Amino acid sequence: MAMTEVQLEECQILINNMPSGEYQIEDIYGEFNKENGDPRVFGKKFKKAVEDGKLENIELGRIDPGDKHWRYNLNGFLPD
Repeated sequence: MAMTEVQLEECQILINNMPSGEYQIEDIYGEFNKENGDPRVFGKKFKKAVEDGKLENIELGRIDPGDKHWRYNLNGFLPD
């Protein structure tokens, strides 16, 4: 249960074209595309791809205590 090569390529292009900063998956991947299936499942696949180093210029950041969504640091962003 991993992201497909096409999904990885799409995400990498989006990441590379975004300014440095802290983002949620929705900010990176846009409105969830129904062809990707269940958003929770896709989110887990995305997080795993980041943890496994399958995507460049992105790191797992922090989990927001309010909405419990993970934040990702893109393109060298260093949080305060």
